[in-house]
Amino acid sequence: MADYNLAVLEAANVVQTREEERAAMLSEWVASGAIEECATRAVNRLGTEECWAQGLVTDRLADTFQRRLGLQLNDAATGSLKFLVAERYDETQKAIELVKIQSDLIA
Repeated sequence: MADYNLAVLEAANVVQTREEERAAMLSEWVASGAIEECATRAVNRLGTEECWAQGLVTDRLADTFQRRLGLQLNDAATGSLKFLVAERYDETQKAIELVKIQSDLIA
């Protein structure tokens, strides 16, 4: 999973260098008691919306998937893989928008 998290982070850094902002936020969250691995994953997602819109994340995730499996897909298959990644992201975003957090339940 770390390879995929790194792919998202690399894509975000192509569009906008926010490494210092991410590092400061990660330190703050961990100091507040957050689990470092979870906080790292969350921080790596900051500012990735533009990267998704430009297709940078789908490119990096598809490349990472192929590399991990030792594959080199042709252009048509790679395009299909990128489409599936983007489709899953869009579906997930829609599901997240439906989540309602009740602040009175947060301790």
